[in-house]
Amino acid sequence: MKLKKKESVKNFKTLFVFIVAAILILTITILFLTAYIFSVTELITLHFDEKLGGFVVLILAASSIIIGLTLSFTFGQIIMKPIAQVIEGMTFLAEGKYDVRINLGEHNALKELGDCFNKLAIELGNNEMFSAEFINNFSHELKTPLVSITGLISLMKKPNFPEAKRLEYLKIIEEEANRLSTITTNVLSLSKLEGQEIIKDKNKYNLSEQIRNCVLLLEKKWRKKKLSLSLDFDEYNIFANEDMLKQVWVNLLDNAIKFSYDKSNLIVDINRNDDCLVIRITNNGPTISDENKKLIFNKFYQVDKTHQVEGNGIGLSIVNKIVKLHNGKVEVESKEELTTFIVYIPKN
Repeated sequence: MKLKKKESVKNFKTLFVFIVAAILILTITILFLTAYIFSVTELITLHFDEKLGGFVVLILAASSIIIGLTLSFTFGQIIMKPIAQVIEGMTFLAEGKYDVRINLGEHNALKELGDCFNKLAIELGNNEMFSAEFINNFSHELKTPLVSITGLISLMKKPNFPEAKRLEYLKIIEEEANRLSTITTNVLSLSKLEGQEIIKDKNKYNLSEQIRNCVLLLEKKWRKKKLSLSLDFDEYNIFANEDMLKQVWVNLLDNAIKFSYDKSNLIVDINRNDDCLVIRITNNGPTISDENKKLIFNKFYQVDKTHQVEGNGIGLSIVNKIVKLHNGKVEVESKEELTTFIVYIPKN
């Protein structure tokens, strides 16, 4: 988006030029007054031709003012140009026009300022896009189970409704209610984590045992897909918030199971790397593109746009936030239908 001159920016530039010019004129006036006073008091003797002396002084004064105004206007334009671009750019951002970009030249400081502004504009644009996408996705995720529950309950109200069907529908209603509970829990968890900067309630515990328990919690899901599990790792202890890290493993394992092919492998591995524990969760499933890998941890982002796989783009955001709060990091590798999420967590 090309920047257009704003009236406020023009006025600001004009004001700047006139201020510089006024200071310059004032300085010249003071200098001439000082010279005149010194001349009158004979502290300094000025030697001019009696006929041309006054004219020469007038020419010098006029020349100084013209040159001063020209220089002040020129330098004012140069100095104000990057400031004006930033002001114009911020104005467009405030109006929600996130496609605006600025170029402040190749000077190190100005180039860094321009790059920071453009990065800010990109991030704001992405957040706007993700927020709009989240509203669509979230409304879809809420509407689907609600419609299903409402429809099934209406059917069950019919007289002489078969008992077998009633039990079948009740099971579906329970599943849809659990789905709604998961969605709302994730949204509340993310909202809480967004305002958190430090971790409290840390304790030392067995990380290996925790991950095995998380796998058992999801047994119904991985058995339904007939996945072969590999949990071949030693016992590792860690000093962290146990409840928060449990959310990490449940979200990552659930994500890996959702995108796994039926009758494929799910591998969990733990190793020690210097002062960190490295946890790898690997599944056989669709390859994640390089573009999606860059965005996958962003809030509200979903790789699957068809809604064929349950999800609302919140789980991995929660994972990323919790890991960062523990001064760790999470990465993803994906190629040849093999995807691995790697979590680095300091031991202490």
